[in-house]
Amino acid sequence: MKIQELNAKDLQKNKIAVSDEKLENHLNEEQKPSYFNVLCNSFLEYCDYSSIIGLKYLGERKRPVLEKVFWILVFFVLIYAYIYLTLKVWVKWNDTPVIVTFDDKSSPVWKIPFPAVTICSEVKVERSRFNFSRIFSKFKNNETISEKESFNFYSLLHVCDTASANISKKMKSLPSYGDAWKYVRMLDEYGIHYPNVRETFVDCVFKGLSDCNIFYPFLTEEGICFTFNSPNHSSIYREESHLPELADLSKKYFVSNETLDWSLEEGYKKSLSNRDFFPFRTMGAGIKAGLTVELKNFKRDFDSTCRNIFDGFKILIHTPGEIPRLSNKYLQAPMNQQVLISVKPTVITTSKMLKNYDPKSRQCYFENERYLRFFKVYTQTNCELECLTNYTLARCKCVAFSMPRNIETKVCGPAKIGCYKKAEYEVMLEEFQEIEKNPNAETKCNCLPACTSITYDAEISNTKFTYDSNEGSSLTSRNFPYQITALRIFFKENQYLASSRSELYGLTDFLANVGGLLGLFLGISAISLAELVYFVMIRFNFNLFSRKPIESPEP
Repeated sequence: MKIQELNAKDLQKNKIAVSDEKLENHLNEEQKPSYFNVLCNSFLEYCDYSSIIGLKYLGERKRPVLEKVFWILVFFVLIYAYIYLTLKVWVKWNDTPVIVTFDDKSSPVWKIPFPAVTICSEVKVERSRFNFSRIFSKFKNNETISEKESFNFYSLLHVCDTASANISKKMKSLPSYGDAWKYVRMLDEYGIHYPNVRETFVDCVFKGLSDCNIFYPFLTEEGICFTFNSPNHSSIYREESHLPELADLSKKYFVSNETLDWSLEEGYKKSLSNRDFFPFRTMGAGIKAGLTVELKNFKRDFDSTCRNIFDGFKILIHTPGEIPRLSNKYLQAPMNQQVLISVKPTVITTSKMLKNYDPKSRQCYFENERYLRFFKVYTQTNCELECLTNYTLARCKCVAFSMPRNIETKVCGPAKIGCYKKAEYEVMLEEFQEIEKNPNAETKCNCLPACTSITYDAEISNTKFTYDSNEGSSLTSRNFPYQITALRIFFKENQYLASSRSELYGLTDFLANVGGLLGLFLGISAISLAELVYFVMIRFNFNLFSRKPIESPEP
């Protein structure tokens, strides 16, 4: 019994000791500083030691409340100003990261190619072999036309300006689809210009050498034209769109320099074997260093029913490798005129640092950045033609005979001429409406300029051209049945001033602007930010977990 009483007493003492210990711990916890007190003390401590100017006034314990309210308002105003201006810097950096500036030094013209020149005659066929006006009159008056005359007439409707407008209702009954190869053969065989280039060119002089074989036939919406200093079809089109009629032209007529020794972004190759660079370039400015061409047309062959009232040639100055589109823009060279075209190149390059930006931000495409289905080289003109071709195919179920296409694509016949001409207007209208609704939106074509581009701005003047045998002209009589146009194309100046796209705000510039605004409005530097992180992440937690009990006052 005594042993049991002793064990009970010991157990009771242990329970009392445990209870006293729990009570003591509970009291100690109550005496420790609260989370809020630790937070306040850490903030006051930060205000005392912070390097941010003005913050210490908020931490002074004995200062009047009005002063602290004043500094709080000051901080709110400065923070608002900082955020507002920083957002403006961000918007500028994000939306307009590119700036275009002029180069510090001029560049010589021999660094870039001489412009490509495409010449189209307003006379499409030899009138003695096929009289378009006569057949047009028969067709309009429902007279009988032979099968061969019908085909030739239908072919010419694609390259004549006024015929389709005068007989648009009757054309709906004509064939909807045609054969581009046969169209080209008809223009080739009945044209006054083939197969001998001398039928159009009296003389051609470039860099002091007389040779008209530097021109070769090229298929355009105007029919078969002549192109100088541009690669042939096989170097421009991809294999998918290198069609029989193009291959036929390349095989039938002499075409030189099938490979390019130059690209828009890389320029000319540094070294070559013993041959000239292609595209050709010239060493200076002036007529003697340029291209001189004398063209002729027979008076009897001009047909106003087909080509309206202009008698002469259409001239297009463009970049080598770019598809000539004479329906968009051209220069006129009238007959019996000497036309002087002085060219001033406009060159824009782009810094490689901008490759990290989205094409929409920099507003251009680098080489091989935008793939074209039909063309090997991206240019804005090539892209627009491809977009128009795709739209025309979707709308008309066929494409114009001069448009790029694959073997399976149908070619529009005379009944579809109005359709593919209207499609060109509709594409422009849709592009305009999309940009009008949202200037920052991506359009259907999305044909931005190439990041490296060359355009040739032309100034034209013309005077009457007279034939004088005493001055060595190839013409010995004023009574020749044809008329002459003399064309002189040359660089206006020996040098040009290029432009370059570069970063308006790089990452370093953006950080410098943001840091400058921080220092201006809040007096904050990088070390101040590190100090703030230290007090929030390290010191506050250290103070919170290592807090000591509050000592009770002595009795």
